[in-house]
Amino acid sequence: MRKIVLLILGVALLHALDVSGGLKEAMSSGIKSAVSELGRDGGFLNSRFRIPLPDSLSWASKASKAIVGERLTNDLIASMNSAAQKAVPRSASIFSDAITSLSIDDAKGLLLSNDKQGMTKYFYKKTSSPLLAALKPIIADEMKRSQVMHYYDSLKNLAPTNLGLPGSAATLLGGAGQNFDLEAYVLQKTLDALFVLIGEKEQAIRENPTMRTSQTLKDVFGGR
Repeated sequence: MRKIVLLILGVALLHALDVSGGLKEAMSSGIKSAVSELGRDGGFLNSRFRIPLPDSLSWASKASKAIVGERLTNDLIASMNSAAQKAVPRSASIFSDAITSLSIDDAKGLLLSNDKQGMTKYFYKKTSSPLLAALKPIIADEMKRSQVMHYYDSLKNLAPTNLGLPGSAATLLGGAGQNFDLEAYVLQKTLDALFVLIGEKEQAIRENPTMRTSQTLKDVFGGR
């Protein structure tokens, strides 16, 4: 009897490990796909994930357009999107390390979830804070390389200087311009784009048997 119980427990443990491994593989597949799509040339700028000008800079953008056209605005947008694009490939190892946080018990519950992107949402909730912290220096580095702050400061400072209007840039920007954290803005947009694509990949694996390209995925999600 004891041997039978141990055998049952052993089978249950192996199944749990398979489920955990399958879900982690699905997440890894989603991460790899997201990094590949967003990390290519124009991955942000020429896609649905294009990072727009922050609302707090809309006034300055209109003012600068009247003086020098759209050059400064376009330069800032291009530099933000370039920084995000170049940061993405450097984030792959951070995401891979974060996958290990998925426990066996969590995996079993997520497998049975009716939410087609349940694992991605769980992963985001559990790891977004440490991921943001880990990605922050990467984004900061790439923003520096892409001269984001140079264009940002030029756009903020152009309106009050050249239009001869009273008040500081903060006044012209509704009080938000001087205190706006552009680094945090680009960082969050980058992470959000990655998780949108990861979620779409998870949903595709759950719904479409042809997306289950390994035996592990077939064993866990069906389609042997």
